[in-house]
Parts: sequence; structure tokens; C-alpha cells
Amino acid sequence: MMARSVRDISRSVVGPGYGRRVSVIVRPAVVGDAAELHALSEEAILRSAASHYTEPQLRAWAGRRSVEGHVRMIERTAAFVAAEEGRAVGFATVALAPGRGLLAGEVDQLFVRPDSSGRGVARLLLSALERAARDAGLMDLVTHASWRAVPVFERHGFVQMEVETVSIGDQQLTRAFMRKPLVTAGQRDGSLDTYSHLPVGVGREAAERAAALSRGAP
Repeated sequence: MMARSVRDISRSVVGPGYGRRVSVIVRPAVVGDAAELHALSEEAILRSAASHYTEPQLRAWAGRRSVEGHVRMIERTAAFVAAEEGRAVGFATVALAPGRGLLAGEVDQLFVRPDSSGRGVARLLLSALERAARDAGLMDLVTHASWRAVPVFERHGFVQMEVETVSIGDQQLTRAFMRKPLVTAGQRDGSLDTYSHLPVGVGREAAERAAALSRGAP
């Protein structure tokens, strides 16, 4: 399923400060990307989310990340990299099956390099994740979004379901549990709605399971 659903996508976007058009390619992530994606995620947390969280919160969040964690992420989820002229400018992941503290359809990671923000990179990545999820037969996407990421997910059709609090060391951060249906009610044909029947606390419960596995947060 992965080999069939993961396709490269290219799009011309305006390069920052250059006034020229460059091509951003979305491709499957490989284990060799792990170190670069780790550095990218730390930069995005410390710079892009600085207006939404305190410095101690940001450092606690970034401090939980590791190269080894990014290797596991690439191996266990559908992971995509947005690359521009060979340089990673963003990445995102979605779980196509439940496990390791993730729900099926959970968008676990979405990071864009700060100097590439506002150029449609996140939209390209989310489109790739959504196509992979649809090809895998999933009916919903869900995510635990930082407040920096909430508007990005809302523009892609996600709706806030619950505000969550996650503890990282001595820091507490809030974020939003969000959902996007991939099919209409009529298209479900009597199939069990994976998320709408669950209690309101499902987002918090998933967050607690994730915290126990030391995943990156928010």
C-alpha cells in the first residue's frame, strides 16, 4: 500500500528573498534523512513556536527530540519530506495503522523550516498525508496540534475537538486535538466511525499514551 500511495509531488514556489521560482518536491522520507529532520524540527520549535509558548516550554519540547526518535518515526509511519534543491524544508508523518501510542490516521508530525514558512510547504505535506490515508482506506485524520500549527490544520479542513494539556518534565503545554473526516456520513455505509463515537476525553487519553512513549510534543 505504501509503495502505491507515496508519490512525489512538485510545485513551484517563490524562494525567500530571491524573487525567483524554485521547485519543492514532496517525497517519502528515508532513514538517512533523520539527522536533518531532527535539526529542522528543533529549529521550527524554538523559532516558529516562540510566540505561542514560553522559552522553558520550548526548550522542554525540543529537548525530547532525538535523531533516533526520527529514525523510528520514519520506520513506523508514512513519513514525507518537502525538499527544495536537495535541502529539507519540511516534513510530516501519518500513522496508517494504530500502534506505538498512535491512532490510525494520526498526523503525528508537521514541521516547516522557519525560513520557508508561508510558502505552501505545509499544504503540500498535508495533501501527501491525506492521499496516503485515503489510499489506505482510512476515514478520518486526527492530530494533536500546537497553537502554532492550529491555523495551518484549520486551513486544510481540520476542526478543533478538544484542548489538551501535556506535561514535559516540569513544564505543561496546551494544544488542540483536531479531526478531519475523509468521507461523508453517507460514504461510511454503516461502517464504524473510528472517532466520533469516542468520549470527549479521547484526545487526552491518546496524549497520555503518547507521553508514556516519549513522543515529541505538542
